[in-house]
Amino acid sequence: MHNSWDKNDRKGAKVIMHLLSQGMTKPFHDPLVHGHMHLQELANTYHQISRIRTRCYHSLVNHYLPLFFPEFERYVNSGRS
Repeated sequence: MHNSWDKNDRKGAKVIMHLLSQGMTKPFHDPLVHGHMHLQELANTYHQISRIRTRCYHSLVNHYLPLFFPEFERYVNSGRS
């Protein structure tokens, strides 16, 4: 409510009590306790792979292809690339 990360003061405690009394909280499910750690690891692995794949594609398109194949630039901007 007040965009504060530190909840050790009186205002923070009032905000937390207000959220608890209104039921505006969500339960925390520890993935290690509930046995969902493998799903989280798979999601993180997929995220890292997609970031590296995008970075590799951008480095190819922006650096290597224009240097070694200048005629390829007209094909990169087409809809089928």
